[in-house]
Amino acid sequence: YYIAEYANINNINIKVKKYSSSEPIISDILSLLDKHKCRIIGFSVDSENLWTIRRIMINLKKAYPDLFVIIGGPQVTGDPQLALKRIPHVNCAVVGEGERPVTEIIRQIKEAKIDYQQIKGIGYFNENNQYCFTGSQNPVNVDEYPYPRRKEYTLDENVIFDQISTGRGCIGKCAFCYEGNKKENHLRLRSVENVIEEIDYVVSNLQNQKFITFLDDTFIINPDRTETICNHLINKYNGEIKWFCEARVDILIKNLHLLPLMKRSGLIRVQLGGESGNQRVLDAYNKNMQIEQLITVVDALFKNGIPSVYINFIIGGAFETLGTFNDTVELAKKLLEVAPGCAEVGSSLFSPYVGTPMRNNPELYGIRLLDKDILRGPDGFVTTIETDELSEQKILQLKAIFDSEVLEKRGLLLRNLSNEVI
Repeated sequence: YYIAEYANINNINIKVKKYSSSEPIISDILSLLDKHKCRIIGFSVDSENLWTIRRIMINLKKAYPDLFVIIGGPQVTGDPQLALKRIPHVNCAVVGEGERPVTEIIRQIKEAKIDYQQIKGIGYFNENNQYCFTGSQNPVNVDEYPYPRRKEYTLDENVIFDQISTGRGCIGKCAFCYEGNKKENHLRLRSVENVIEEIDYVVSNLQNQKFITFLDDTFIINPDRTETICNHLINKYNGEIKWFCEARVDILIKNLHLLPLMKRSGLIRVQLGGESGNQRVLDAYNKNMQIEQLITVVDALFKNGIPSVYINFIIGGAFETLGTFNDTVELAKKLLEVAPGCAEVGSSLFSPYVGTPMRNNPELYGIRLLDKDILRGPDGFVTTIETDELSEQKILQLKAIFDSEVLEKRGLLLRNLSNEVI
């Protein structure tokens, strides 16, 4: 939607459609291409939908050999050359933000002269089947990207995209994340006035739902900005618009004074990255977080009346042993005790995402990649590695143990919760 809005102010019309893999995607896309007489299509690619898009592309190209295909998204930005190899018949890949490259590509197509080298942030195979990259895009002031008027571009009936991105980039350099492989991490925040305009637009177009999501990894990084947004949600909507955000423990620990205001403004759910209950593993992940800080933050969220806090842990990651796993289980139980009825603890199996330090140099983290392309199934649900101490079968078993022990602990705590909390 952000790409569509930017293209629109440059006199290019883009429509947006969301699919799930359970839908009859191929026939529906073919119908859309016919209905709109369109021969340009783009896909956002992540580790889960890459193989679905590969299957789609083969069929679309059979029907329309002249179809021009652009891919982008996290999988592409992480390793554009690999993405182009995995998905056949793609014309080019957008590396990084899509607004400027996609708009310029379509403008060139309309003018019947395509020169990728004039566009920064493009990967492609030339006529000799050699991979070429046009160079990284220069960062811009994100307020140059207008917020999207979703209703103008959606092909989904009665659905308004309720997620808001208030900035680009992340201050973190986690080893399991693409951001961890960057030499420098540039966080660019939109102006608070710009964000508030988008909030008001989204709220005015919501149907029965009164809930919005802030997508940013570091939504609360600027206390003054966060305070201004919260005050707007209180003054204009009396805190009746409920909202969700992700937060980094190392940032939230410095801004606990904001929690009462965030609660009054409508905050009902926060997601935190716990990752491990072992400090050595956390340090290997470069989380910049102490275990006691996580406990303190969860306790503060609970005491300030935030109804729901979700903490995720990685099973079978860096230097995982039976001992580090037991540390993680104990910490998970501790968090449930600290915030009964509020804390929710989940787990996922480590996934070697493209472009991340742990995929690029697994030996530095005590792991061996068995399925680096995650071919066995959805990421986070299948084993892809083994560690020096743990086999892939053992890691899978440990995840089942973690989930079982957490469920049992929650059941015990439920007995003492009031009906109001439940």
